[in-house]
Amino acid sequence: MQRDLRNLAPRKVATSRSTMENTEARFLNSPASSVHTDGASPLETPQMSRRIKRVSHTKSRKGCQQCKKRKVKCDEQRPACFNCSRLQEECKYLPPPPKKVYVRRSGSPKPAISSTGGINLRDLELFHTYTTSTYSTLSIFPALQDFWRITVPRLAIHNSYLMGEILALAALHLAYHRPDQRHEYLATALTLHQESSQQAMGLLKELNSENADGLFIFSSLTIVIGNTSRIRFQLSFVY
Repeated sequence: MQRDLRNLAPRKVATSRSTMENTEARFLNSPASSVHTDGASPLETPQMSRRIKRVSHTKSRKGCQQCKKRKVKCDEQRPACFNCSRLQEECKYLPPPPKKVYVRRSGSPKPAISSTGGINLRDLELFHTYTTSTYSTLSIFPALQDFWRITVPRLAIHNSYLMGEILALAALHLAYHRPDQRHEYLATALTLHQESSQQAMGLLKELNSENADGLFIFSSLTIVIGNTSRIRFQLSFVY
């Protein structure tokens, strides 16, 4: 009897060991024991996975007023969104806010030509005369003629004293070509020249690199006007 028990004991141990190995193999091969390469927990449920991977949306403030009152998302369709169309309600959108216009402030001088007070037709006539005719009488060289026609008026737009001086010269030019209006144009030229001279004299006290070019050209035009006055407005040199 004892020998039979000794023969049975190893069989029981072997059977128990085989059962444990089978149980361990089933556990290792089960889905719960698999390695998650994406970092998720083995106990994570599908609901938890969807909640973690949820992508937030950008909140828009352009929805209709009805959706804002109901506190629901508006698809912003025009003329009526989906929610208002489904509920058969009037869909209203707020008007867009006005765009802000930023004005860049600059330290450059104010333009000599002002838009306030209407358009001065006399100045327009004189400026047109200078840029179409008078400039060409100041030099016989094309390069210098372009200087008097393009560069000087461009500089005069930002310097009122220089603008007044080229208008005064144009008035003298018209006084020669229109004898019936000579006294009118001579009076205009004298007034413009006096006003421009007063402004330029004030700037000469503060001569610097910014106003030097304008004052130099003004001085050159003053010499031309002075010579014109000395020969009693016989403007043969600008004919």
